[in-house]
Amino acid sequence: MRIVGLLIVCLALSGCDNLVTEQPLLAKSARAPQLREGVWVTGPDKRCLIDAGKSAGRRTACTSDLALVTGDTIAGLDEPGKPPTSYRLASGSPIIAQIDLSDPSTGPEFYYGGLEPVRFGRDGKITAFRAWPVLCGPPGKPDSRRALEGPPTAKLFPGLTRLPGKPKGCTTRSVDVARVAAMRSRRVSPPSEAHWIRDR
Repeated sequence: MRIVGLLIVCLALSGCDNLVTEQPLLAKSARAPQLREGVWVTGPDKRCLIDAGKSAGRRTACTSDLALVTGDTIAGLDEPGKPPTSYRLASGSPIIAQIDLSDPSTGPEFYYGGLEPVRFGRDGKITAFRAWPVLCGPPGKPDSRRALEGPPTAKLFPGLTRLPGKPKGCTTRSVDVARVAAMRSRRVSPPSEAHWIRDR
């Protein structure tokens, strides 16, 4: 599933050592950055963007996936019937993205990423961005795949603490700590790209 990867590549689904909280760090704010509503596509493939723009919601032949952004939710167009994923953004450098991956069987879980706008629409809403996961610490050599799939970091970024009883994952109650971790994660975690392509 690439829909969550629209904002954060990796997350818990691939076993990364990510920042996670049981309570949301970000409160809803009218001043927060906003993604333009409509259909988005992941990946920088220009041919894919053209194909996706003509597909009217159908799955394209390229490797990128389509997602529908509506308000503060994102839903995969290739997963009809699946509940959308809630997200929030917080202003700053970088912008912090919060993804709600809570599940009744495991309880509340919020994951985080850094986000860099690449392009804006006339209304000021984001129409293209790069994003990466907020990691717990340096995962290995920046030029190795361990940055996405390696073992738990041996040294946490400042202010983060381990999740009790879990081999991976870290937490904090501070947005400032999360932002510093996002800045440091950017150096070792390759960003993903996403682009708005059309209205619904």
